[in-house]
Amino acid sequence: MDEDSILYCFDSIKDFYIELDERLGVNCKSEEEVQLFIDRYFQFLLKYQNEYVSSSKQIDSVAYKLMDSNVYLEHSTFILHHILSGYALQDEVSNELTGLAYAHLYYIGREDSRWMTFIVTKVCVRQENLLFQKILKELQLFRGGYQLMSISFHLLFEMGKVAKANANDLDKISVDTFTFFFHLAENTKDDSEEEFNYQVIYFIMMLNEQYMMAHLQNRVLDAITSRLGLCDTLTQNLIFMLNRTEDARTQVLILKLIYGIFGRPETCDFFYTNDLYVLVDIILRRLGELGDDKESSKVCNSYLRVLYPLLIRTPLYDKTYKHHEVYKALCLLISPCLHRKVRPTTQKLVQKILEDWWEPIICNKSIAPVLGRDVKHVLIESLNPNTSAIAMSSTSSLGSIDSENGQQQHINNINSKTNNTNEEDIRISSTNDGICV
Repeated sequence: MDEDSILYCFDSIKDFYIELDERLGVNCKSEEEVQLFIDRYFQFLLKYQNEYVSSSKQIDSVAYKLMDSNVYLEHSTFILHHILSGYALQDEVSNELTGLAYAHLYYIGREDSRWMTFIVTKVCVRQENLLFQKILKELQLFRGGYQLMSISFHLLFEMGKVAKANANDLDKISVDTFTFFFHLAENTKDDSEEEFNYQVIYFIMMLNEQYMMAHLQNRVLDAITSRLGLCDTLTQNLIFMLNRTEDARTQVLILKLIYGIFGRPETCDFFYTNDLYVLVDIILRRLGELGDDKESSKVCNSYLRVLYPLLIRTPLYDKTYKHHEVYKALCLLISPCLHRKVRPTTQKLVQKILEDWWEPIICNKSIAPVLGRDVKHVLIESLNPNTSAIAMSSTSSLGSIDSENGQQQHINNINSKTNNTNEEDIRISSTNDGICV
């Protein structure tokens, strides 16, 4: 009797795993045997998918059991090749098998980024990523529903972490396609769909970074520009994710998208004012938590690059929200009295903010000459509520600007000057390490 035709009745998932372990414990000597092994493995999972391989946690478990098997350890390259060529890249494969193939590629590549690099290399032909294009088409067709789309977003995100997307692939994504993704993000905000909603947003952020690296017209931002007032869920969740995540890579992805939004005149007021207040609070907290090692400094610089347009280009420029807290936090970053390294890029970014925001808009008194030379005294004065300096600054922060017209003229001058600023001074890096340099 054909082994694949046997239908087992398991009393529990434990019994299912016992049978799976026995199947994974075989030895394969030739590529033909390995191919048959993978085919039978997938057919076995498919047969019991509804009972024991339906949730992401269960798929995670079986995928790691495969990775721990001797067959995988001895034939991992061929196994990945067969999953790609025999399942993932085939249009006629069922939704269920396609989902299993994508899930295994995702978990294997997430476990070891070298394998994800191998996967990307294998699916790229003539400057085009065939798997990337295939998945994008499936997403637009809503193939397989939320379950297949969910693992598809996961896989595309992991692929984007290890390699730049080809310009040919990015050029084929229309603004209408992104409008569809934003529509998904806005219509999957219920608690039951929360995880899927975040996956869509992660995917959008990854593509935003890919456009930055490719130096192409950013269609993510184009789509946002066309949907002003229609992205409430996106704005709320971006701020929520930035507030909650401790992962540096995720923080920088979010900051890059926010930076791009602030960089366009049409989208400077994309966020509600209350969201901007929360963003200020998050930046203040992060700047106080980050260490002075090289990696932390890169993340710190990302926050500073967002803080600049946040204070000057958004509706916050004429608000008085936590001005002195921001000023103190900036001084702390460049104060040599705190026995921390003051890196040149950080000092340059802080000086840029103080020169274009604190001096002319808030304080109306120059402090730039003391930067790098006598910042200790500025810091002490700013932290001492009894000094006349802080009293004068406090008064000016409540309304020492001569006139609204004069302030607006200054904002226009700042925007004009920023456009001519050296790219290395203020822009977010488009390198693929996910960190601003």
